[in-house]
Amino acid sequence: MLLNHTIAIGTPKYKKNPVYCIVVLGHEVQYKKMSNYVHCQWEVTSYISVYLYNLCGNVLSSVQIAKYLGITLTDELSWSSHVHSIHSSANSTLGFLRRNLRRCPAKLKESAYITLVRSTLEYAASIWDRHLAKDCDLLEKLQWRSARFVKGDYRTTSSVSQMLHDLGWCDVKD
Repeated sequence: MLLNHTIAIGTPKYKKNPVYCIVVLGHEVQYKKMSNYVHCQWEVTSYISVYLYNLCGNVLSSVQIAKYLGITLTDELSWSSHVHSIHSSANSTLGFLRRNLRRCPAKLKESAYITLVRSTLEYAASIWDRHLAKDCDLLEKLQWRSARFVKGDYRTTSSVSQMLHDLGWCDVKD
C-alpha cells in the first residue's frame, strides 16, 4: 500500500538562506530543520511527491545508502559510493599487507595482492560505470601503490607503468 505525501520545497521570504523543507501531511504542516524560521512567511518553489511503502502493516523507512551482497546502493543510483567503499576496503587490506609482508619475496607479495586486494577491486566491477574517470582514477592509483609495494620500489624516478608491464597486470579499466 502506498501513502502519498507531498513535500513543498521553499525558502523563507526576506531571508538569504539555503533551501528548507516544509512537510505537508494532509492538512497538517510540519517544519523540518528550521527552528528559527517557523513563524516566517514561506515562498514555495516546488513540490515533490513521496511514497511510503507498507509491508505487513509496517511502514518501511527510506534510506539513502544500503549495502546488499557487498554492493553499495544509493537512492541517486550512483556507483561512486560503491567505488569509494571498495577502494577503502582494498586500501586498508593493502596497508595490512605492507605492514606484514615488508621483507617477503615479490612473488609472495604479488600472490597476496591478487588474492586479497585485486579480488576486492574486481568484485561486481561489471555493474559500476567504468567510464567515470574519477572512479577509475581512484582504483588505478591504488593499483599503482600496489605495484610499488610488490616491486619494493618507492623511488619517485621509477616508472609505475613499467612496473605494471613487468608484473603483467592489466589496467583496472580493462
